[in-house]
Amino acid sequence: MSTGGRFNLYHALVCATLARKIIQQTPDCKIGIVTPYRHQARLINKIAKDWQLLNRVRVSTIHMFQGGEQQIIIFDSTEGIGLKTAPMLDDTKRDSDALRVLNVAMTRAKDKLYLVANTKRLLGELDRESLLSRIIRHFQQKAEYSESESLVDNYFTTDFEKWADALLAARSVDTQPVSGELYTERNFWAQFLQDIRGVQQRLMILSPFVSVNRAGTFMDYFRAMIGQGIDIRIYTRPLNQQVGEMASQSEIVVGQLRSIGVNVIERRNMHQKVAILDNDVAWEGSLNILSHRDSGEQMRRFTGQSAIEEIIRNLELLEEHAAGVQTSEPCPGPDGTGCKYNGYLVVRRNRRRGNRFLGCSSYPRCKYTRRL
Repeated sequence: MSTGGRFNLYHALVCATLARKIIQQTPDCKIGIVTPYRHQARLINKIAKDWQLLNRVRVSTIHMFQGGEQQIIIFDSTEGIGLKTAPMLDDTKRDSDALRVLNVAMTRAKDKLYLVANTKRLLGELDRESLLSRIIRHFQQKAEYSESESLVDNYFTTDFEKWADALLAARSVDTQPVSGELYTERNFWAQFLQDIRGVQQRLMILSPFVSVNRAGTFMDYFRAMIGQGIDIRIYTRPLNQQVGEMASQSEIVVGQLRSIGVNVIERRNMHQKVAILDNDVAWEGSLNILSHRDSGEQMRRFTGQSAIEEIIRNLELLEEHAAGVQTSEPCPGPDGTGCKYNGYLVVRRNRRRGNRFLGCSSYPRCKYTRRL
């Protein structure tokens, strides 16, 4: 994702809500909202327009705001869960523009300056001596602090759909999809995002591998959908079946998904790349939806309730004890003193009888079993 294309729906609503609150308290004030990213600026501007705030609020990227001043400035860092901080805000990175960006952001306010930031995440990721890290610590020591929840309460259940539509408008497709149609990585995303907008009850994604960058682009959407009562289930390989950098990324992404209410099911040896939206649309092919970067892939789109129900049944997606699901329970080992291979309990099926039981993920080295 380019820096120009980065956006954070939650931050946008926090900024607009903060501006509205300031206007209510100081009716004759002028407010500037600045952000490093043009897509974020456009999103905040749409919200401000909808709330009839534009007569008091000017929204702009920091680059476009150079030379301007306002009585009150709200600086939105935009950085959120799922993506690494862009070089535009990290002066320790090579060729970073952070010094100029942050200088403009910090010096445009005549009276008051507000900082909107996920401080815990940024301080945990940035170098302690980076400029943004020092700015955040200065605010923590000298400024009044407010939790974002005090401004925005359950935003996603009321306003998400309207602004998500605006965000996705540029990616919309003009033609009606045909069941069985084949898509490549070039035209898959536009149609898939259109399909997500129509989900009413349940979204299931089977992605053996997950990455911070790709999964991060969905975090706002998932959070919003969960707020609307939509059941989201992500099926992926367990951490002990990932290697190298993918293992590190998997641990981060799975933790983030679970923290926002996504049901993450870890399945050993899974290879299917599938998405099922309600019982209306199914996607299947070679593209890892939550880790794809730039490789050439294909996905086929299906509709038809009976066919989709059969896919769900065959993949045991709604089974409480589906074969291959790895639990979070460590294997106690055959003698109960602990598994020397550090295995976890996995649902297994007896091939002859069909009954299911729990076994160790390190089988056949560890032969511990337990009835379900």
